[in-house]
This record gives sequence, C-alpha cells and structure tokens, in this order.
Amino acid sequence: MKRFFSLLLIVSISTSLAFADAYREALVKYVNGTQDNIEQLQQSLGFAMQQVFPDNPEKAAQILGEYFSTQASEDIADIYEPSFRKNVSQEDLDQLLQMYSDPRYQEMSRRSAQVMAELAQSPEFAQFTNQLTSAIQSITVGGTPEPLPVSASVTADYRQLFHSFYNEAQIGETLNKTYTPVVDMIESSLSKAGVKDAKTIASTVLSYISSNTETLFLNIYSNVFTQDDLHLLIEASASPAQKKATQATQEVVTNPFTFAAAILTKMSSWLQSHYPDYAEPFDKSLQELQKLQ
Repeated sequence: MKRFFSLLLIVSISTSLAFADAYREALVKYVNGTQDNIEQLQQSLGFAMQQVFPDNPEKAAQILGEYFSTQASEDIADIYEPSFRKNVSQEDLDQLLQMYSDPRYQEMSRRSAQVMAELAQSPEFAQFTNQLTSAIQSITVGGTPEPLPVSASVTADYRQLFHSFYNEAQIGETLNKTYTPVVDMIESSLSKAGVKDAKTIASTVLSYISSNTETLFLNIYSNVFTQDDLHLLIEASASPAQKKATQATQEVVTNPFTFAAAILTKMSSWLQSHYPDYAEPFDKSLQELQKLQ
C-alpha cells in the first residue's frame, strides 16, 4: 500500500509538472501572438534605452532588438503568469491561440502592431498631445477645454462601429487603470507648485484624457482598419476567453510604473549575462523608476 501511494504521488507530481509546462508554453505563445503589445513595449523600452545610452543609440537599438528576439517573451510570460493562472484556463489559452492562428487576425495584428509602433510619431497623436496641453492649462484656471475633434473623414457608421469595438475590447477601461498613477504624479506636481485644488484639477485632467482617448484611437484606426475589420475585431473581443485574458492583463498593467520596473528588472538580469558593461548605467535608471512605484 505504501508503495502504491508513493507511485500515485510521483504520478500526480509528474502530471502537475506536465500541465504546468503545457500552460507555460501556451502562455509564451499567447505573448508572442499579441504582437501589437510587444511592438508597443519594445518602442517604450527603446526610448528608455536611448536615455541610458544617449551617445550610442545604435548599440542601444542593437541590444534591445536582441533582447526582444531572444528573451522578452519569456520574461513577459513570467510577469503575466500569476494573473493568467488565476483568470485564464488552459482551454482559454488554447482558444486564443487558435484565434490568433487565423490569417485574418494575424494580418490585423500586424497592422495594429504597426499603428502602435508609429503612434508617438503620428499626426493624430501630436494633435492629441497639443490638445491635452491646452486642456490642462484651461482646467487649471477653471475653464472648460475643447474636446479632441473627430477626423472629417470618419463616417457616422464607422464611428458607431468603432465605439462598439472600443467598449467590447475594454480599451478605455484598461487605459484608465494605467492613467491613474500618471494623474497622481500630476496632482503631486501641482501641489508642490502651490496650486490650489490640485486633486480636483488632476481628477478633471483624468476625465478629459479618458473621454478623449477613444477619439484619438478612432482617428488612428480609421486610417488602417475597415468596417469589416472592426466586425471581426468585435467578434474576437467578445469571446469569453479574450474577456478573461483582458482581465488578467489589466491586473498586470494597472500600475504602468510597476509593470515597467518588472520588465526592466528582467532585462537587467539579461544584460548582466550578455552585456555586463552596459548593466550598471541601466540599473541606475531602473532604480530611479522604482522610486516612482
């Protein structure tokens, strides 16, 4: 009997480890499947690398490219894994991977990745940041800022369809959670500057950003995605598996500073092994970021 229970225990452990490996493998594939998110993260870290190595941008780009092509997916999966295991089943991941294997979805993911990679340089984003600057100035003196205008080329039907996609995909909900720490910084800066009602002003700024982000993405998406594309994106976003994955992702990225520190800590370990001469200045920047958490 003792031998039987020992054998049962070994089988149970082996089965658990096999399932863990299968889940982990599926999660890494999922991370690789969300190419638009990977592109956006690489762009953000590229900016950070340029700040660390301003005199050698070519080397910074080369190091970052190597990291993302060899290690980033594993590291992102490490960060995602606790939340995904809580919210997303193996079956859910398998369904998502099947969806991502659809050539139509892959094409839209490719275009979405391109949009995110070029976001900061787009005229729509420049318009948004200019409008936001004016809005903050207006809000600070008690005024009512003008909303971001919808591009003249956007039809009413397209706008309504995009609104459905924006809500179904929970884009606004996810972004609002990442905005909160940034607005906290605005409040702190205003308070230090002696501005009265800093909390109210910061809250109003958050409301302005939240209510105008949809228009920003509407203007950008209208240049890249057709109404047929939006129908497919709505269908994908409405799947229960995608809803769970979105919830898990929201838990991870709620505080962008914490998430950024986590991925930069992973990258720091990679640098120690592959480019130790660059690890020290990188770690100094990481320590500054960790103070913002």
